[in-house]
Amino acid sequence: MVCFIVAVAGDFDWIKDLNIQAQADPSDQVRLGARFRIGDAEINAVLSNVDYPGDAYMVLRLGEMSNRPQIT
Repeated sequence: MVCFIVAVAGDFDWIKDLNIQAQADPSDQVRLGARFRIGDAEINAVLSNVDYPGDAYMVLRLGEMSNRPQIT
């Protein structure tokens, strides 16, 4: 069971890289908005409710995958 958990956790190593890149490049917020076609207010709302930019990406991506309309 432990091997399976480690293998699955390894699938998300890219989030660490995303967080490092976001800290180094403030324009990542703009790219995040462009990627999900949302404005600064929505981006700021998500970023203010998570600890890391990678978490914000995951929140937005899961919302996109749910095929549910955005709540504004």
